[in-house]
Amino acid sequence: MSAPGTDTAYLERVTSTGIAIITLDHFPVNSLSTHLTNGLTRAIRIIEDGIKKNEIFGVVLRGSGRCFCAGADISAFGSSSDVPRASLGRDSSDNFGFEEVTVPVVAAIHGFALGGGFELSLGCHYRVMDSEAKVGLPEVNIGLLPGAQGTQRLPRLVGAETALSLMLSGDHVSAKDALKYGVVDKIVQKGDDLLETAIDFCLHKVSEINHGATTLQRISKIPPPPGTDFDKWRTQMLKKRTGEPAPHAIIRCVEAACKGPTFKDGVNVEQKNFLPLIVSPESKALRHVFFAERNGAKVDGLRAKPKPIHSVGIVGAGLMGGGIAMCCANVGIKVYLLDVNEKGLERGMKLINANYKRSRSMSGEDKERALANIIPTTSYDDFHAVDLVVEAVFEDMSVKKKIFQTLNKVCKKDAFLCSNTSALDIDIIADQLDDPTRCMGTHFFSPANVMKLLENVRATRTSDECVASMMKWGECSYNLCVG
Repeated sequence: MSAPGTDTAYLERVTSTGIAIITLDHFPVNSLSTHLTNGLTRAIRIIEDGIKKNEIFGVVLRGSGRCFCAGADISAFGSSSDVPRASLGRDSSDNFGFEEVTVPVVAAIHGFALGGGFELSLGCHYRVMDSEAKVGLPEVNIGLLPGAQGTQRLPRLVGAETALSLMLSGDHVSAKDALKYGVVDKIVQKGDDLLETAIDFCLHKVSEINHGATTLQRISKIPPPPGTDFDKWRTQMLKKRTGEPAPHAIIRCVEAACKGPTFKDGVNVEQKNFLPLIVSPESKALRHVFFAERNGAKVDGLRAKPKPIHSVGIVGAGLMGGGIAMCCANVGIKVYLLDVNEKGLERGMKLINANYKRSRSMSGEDKERALANIIPTTSYDDFHAVDLVVEAVFEDMSVKKKIFQTLNKVCKKDAFLCSNTSALDIDIIADQLDDPTRCMGTHFFSPANVMKLLENVRATRTSDECVASMMKWGECSYNLCVG
């Protein structure tokens, strides 16, 4: 199990059946440091010696801890390392070297394999994936392109159109879709052992190869894929990602993959396009945002554990209240949406329905499921069992005072009672409660169902548990925002 301080990769063991297990172990998400990649190089050399001695017949590559590999260490981009990088001297796979190993190499993916982590798995011959894992190449979201041969391998595996769709969106792909696209060879169902399944899969491939039924799947040996309408993608990116150079660099690289004539030619184009992006102001800005978002979810000195939020009451069915309701409903939280009269509720629900109708980021089934989580009401009594109430009415302190006095009477004693106010004094609002420790500000930005920004405002007496719970709830509620 991965632990703080680990930073390597190593040959863990060889099974009695001759399958070598290589483990990535760089706490906490196995990012591809120089120490780790050097460890892979050492492990490959040991394995190749074992193959020559007829002691190793296959390899399984896995990650320790909670994931396979999260990719490169973004914080190290643009900086030099004092650690020399080991090389195997191989053109097609010098980044990691597994493709030219002469026995089957299977990547066992759990948690997630993103960016360079996914590219590492594409350098293996086969991929076995846990049913709840995710894969993807999200580099475009930090102003970069997949620079470890991903722009060349993925199009050969899934075609140029699908590859562009995945790389230009940066989306994380479920195991089900990964199998459908052809980027993984087998899904391991929940409850089954991923490592044991990967070992069995590897042994099966060893048997097939020994009997002449198949050969090793080396992606770099797949011929260049057919091209697609690259100008269409350029036009789309000019609209969707205005001013960003990375999408256009990705398109150029996929064009090179289709043009060939060799795999190395495309890799050269990838490297030529990758290096300028690292030092570009656009990528530096997007990387700043990336870290700012993650640091924004941390509160120094906070040790309390968050309480789960299963149900929410929202006061006010206007633009803000409706947007907050959508954020909650999208992630499966039951929402009681309250307004002072039926007319206000009808207007609010009409706006919510219109927002869902416009959305392209959710399927029809997902929209119906989310809408079913929103229960319109005109009675505060429906808040009696909710875990959290968010007040989202207009900025009038006298109105808010009355609302919180009512909430103090009807809500359960451990419910969190919060306000969406942008400017009013939270301490005064909290004074309306018998227990002001469960009150704080939860200020969403308009429109709440689109803007991924939540300002949590701690009042003088707000408890650590309240802060921790609202931080976790806010992070969860924005996982499936409608745009």
